[in-house]
Formats: sequence, C-alpha cells, structure tokens
Amino acid sequence: VKISSKASTGKPVFHYSADIRLENKIPLEGTVIIPDLAESDIYDGAAFYENGTLFHGPRFQAVERVINMSERGMTMECRIPTIPVKDQGQFRAGTFNPYAADVQFQSMLIWVRHFMNSGSLPSQAAEGIHYANVPEGKKFYVTLKIVKKADSSVIADIFTHDREGNVFTQVRGAEVTVSKQLNTLFVKAV
Repeated sequence: VKISSKASTGKPVFHYSADIRLENKIPLEGTVIIPDLAESDIYDGAAFYENGTLFHGPRFQAVERVINMSERGMTMECRIPTIPVKDQGQFRAGTFNPYAADVQFQSMLIWVRHFMNSGSLPSQAAEGIHYANVPEGKKFYVTLKIVKKADSSVIADIFTHDREGNVFTQVRGAEVTVSKQLNTLFVKAV
C-alpha cells in the first residue's frame, strides 16, 4: 500500500508505504501483556497539547494522563474523543481506528521531550499488528517500551491495551527522528 498525492507538476509524491497481511484468525501470541499500571509519575495529558510537546488538534487528543515514566518506557491512560462519522473524512474509524493508532506515536513524542528535551516525529515502524478496536469512549492504556535510544532517533515497542492487559494494537520497532529544532516548530503549531 502506498499513500501519495500529486505535485503541481502532476507527478506523484509518496508519503507512506506499508506491506499489509490480512489473516482470518487472530494469533494468540502477543495478545496479552502484563501492564504496569503503577501510578508513580503522574502528568496531566492536556498539558502536552498546550505546551508544544504534542501538536495534535482536538480530535487526536486522546492522552488523559501519563501514570508512570522511566528511562525504559511509560504508561499512559487514554480515551479517544467521540467523533461523528460525518466529521471523520475519508479515513473513517471502522475495523481500524486511526485516532487510536495515532496516540501510540504520541507516547514516543512525550517520552522524547521528557528525557531528551527535544521534539520528534515518527519516521517508520517495523511492524504493526491490529487485533481489535479500542472501545469508543472508554479508557484504555498505551504502554511504551524503549528498545534503542540514540541522539537523533528512538526506537520502541508500543502496546494499546485495556486494564487487564488485553492488547488491541501493537507496534514493533516504532521509530521517531529526534531534533531540538522541532521544539520551536511545535510551540508555533499550538
């Protein structure tokens, strides 16, 4: 799958690409994790959208609060805003909800800003597995596990799950590009 647009010259401009595999049966491996729901480092989610850590508009503002954070990762409590179908545009939430998927990468932007004092933007993911949709209007959790950290990039595994650890979606090898120059750009976007 390739997502593209047309340049003013009429030539295609490619934005994203992915290999997609559909399966009839959900594999059991990876569908449950042991969540860390300890409330040790509490941060209000709204602050991240106001202080330039995140630049997302109201429909993508799902982070309610961070409940723990360390050099190894973090856990966030989230809830997707209810968005009327008529307002969802061409990529409507159905068997896959892009609003819930986006909050996974938001966890990386929060972690990078906190530990590296830099902005970051998603650049790629090795694998994404979607098991089930996050229930609309209900609380869910995003768990970030740092795999590798360098000055200009961070790689992590990210899990969206319920309180019991049942995984809705996981992203392995999620990568963001890190740059202090993004700090000022994000503040301007707010």
